[in-house]
Amino acid sequence: MFLAITLARYGSKRLKNKNLIKILNSNLLNLTYSKSIKSRYFNSIYLSTESKKIAKEGKKIGYKVPFLRSRLLAKDDSKSEEVIIDFLKKIKKNFKYIVLLQPTSPLRKKEHIDSAINKFLQRKYDSLISISHTFKKHKHSVSLRKNLIIRKSSKIKGKYFFINGAVYISKIDKFFENESFFSKKTGFYLMPKKYSLDIDTKKDLKLLERMMRNDKKTS
Repeated sequence: MFLAITLARYGSKRLKNKNLIKILNSNLLNLTYSKSIKSRYFNSIYLSTESKKIAKEGKKIGYKVPFLRSRLLAKDDSKSEEVIIDFLKKIKKNFKYIVLLQPTSPLRKKEHIDSAINKFLQRKYDSLISISHTFKKHKHSVSLRKNLIIRKSSKIKGKYFFINGAVYISKIDKFFENESFFSKKTGFYLMPKKYSLDIDTKKDLKLLERMMRNDKKTS
């Protein structure tokens, strides 16, 4: 019923080949897979990449990699939505919902994924996107209205809410219709900011490693 997918291309503007960089004997692909595969909703997780190197590592970790992505969809300006639509057209399997799990959000937990999906199903949304809050305006800030996400950014009770990149869910027919995870009925799942680290720079990687070391000490 649920198609779970991770997108990972080889190139990266700010942090070269970040998906395979070693982080305490792991990497971003492994960190995403190891948490996501524990979800009660997934039997497997698909990986979309244009890179043979990433595909080989993905298969070793446990991802399903049925084919390589076209390099035309692996450019700096390629949109995730275009990649997903192309993948859905080629996979030719009967899924009702799609869940995007980006490798650049390595701190999300299985509980976040399942809680987000539970809310999506219970509220009968067309789509759902995970968010967090901050006290400063964020580049991915959004507004909330009647339990829905509105793309326009505004401050709400002293806070800004932003798309944290951890979990995206949509009915597949609505995704094709809108060519986006945004629809007229897009709900949200609020996650604590400490789980919302987005990996884009070396500084982000160092912070991730520090947080992982601290987590090991306290576990």
